[in-house]
This record gives sequence, structure tokens and C-alpha cells, in this order.
Amino acid sequence: MVLKRIAPALAIVLALSACESHGPWTDPSGNPASGGIIVEYDGFNQCGTQSVVFIEYVGRTYAKDLEGVLGPLESPSGGMLAFSEDAELPPGAVASGYRHETREVWVAESDVEDYLYLVYDDQRVERWPRAEIPCD
Repeated sequence: MVLKRIAPALAIVLALSACESHGPWTDPSGNPASGGIIVEYDGFNQCGTQSVVFIEYVGRTYAKDLEGVLGPLESPSGGMLAFSEDAELPPGAVASGYRHETREVWVAESDVEDYLYLVYDDQRVERWPRAEIPCD
């Protein structure tokens, strides 16, 4: 019974350890962030996504796909999603406190299902679209 609960978590850890990780992220207290909250990694060769950078944040996956290898990304509500290197924060966006080097994760209740925002120390904002892409 315990093995059935541990096996999926172990599979995720092994899969993520096989890719290039972008860490460490820190939590709002400045301590290393739990991988269960946030992890950033490069895509997988076997899926053709090695040029994509993914962030898993609080159970959702977002992507920085500069080459468009993921193709069109669709919102859970049906709209089309796109990465932006020059975005603006939507009204009501708040800092999460999770940081990596010169950037911090921001979220907005209005579109957390669709986007994650990375705000750099120089105030530049990237908008990462949701990308729940299966890789077999």
C-alpha cells in the first residue's frame, strides 16, 4: 500500500533528476524552496522539448518556449496562451516570495490557471503560459 503511494512521487523525482535543473529557488524566508512548491528544469530530449524551460509551481506547469516547439498552448478555459518577454503584470498580481537569483514569481488570481509571471530585479516581466504537456 505504501509503495503505491511512493511510486508516483519517486517517478517524478527520477524524471526531474534526469533533466537540467535551474535552482536553487528560495522561499519567502530565504530558505531553499521545497521541490513540491517550485522546481525549474529544461525539457526532455525524448520529447523534443530540450529547448523549453519549465517551471512547476504549486502543482501547475508553465513554460518558456522561445522556439515554439510546444505549438499552440490552450488555456483550461479554451483561450490561446503565449509566452511574453515584455509583459505587464495584471491588476491584483502579488509577489509570491519565491526567488531565483534576480527574479521572483508573481501570480494574479485573475489568470493563475493560465499564466505565471517572473519579475526581474530590473522590473522586466516575463509571462509564462500554462503548459501541461505529456511526455511518454
